[in-house]
Amino acid sequence: MVESWKFRTPPPSSSSIRSVSPASNASVASLTPQLTWADSAAGLFYYEVQLTKDAQFRTTPETAVAAVYHNLVHGSLTSPVNP
Repeated sequence: MVESWKFRTPPPSSSSIRSVSPASNASVASLTPQLTWADSAAGLFYYEVQLTKDAQFRTTPETAVAAVYHNLVHGSLTSPVNP
């Protein structure tokens, strides 16, 4: 008899993430601000951080008015380290 195993992870959700610094919707004067966040979902360890000058955050090529920059960040490489 062959045993069968199933492995499922919950879908990611931004509802468990909270901004630490800068505060949510805050303006920053630095061109290189340090982003810090906390996540109560311990099972998530990769984050895609997106940045744009567009206040409406339009990412569709037909409607975008500014570039959208993104970076994939591993939780163990963040500061402070995501446990």
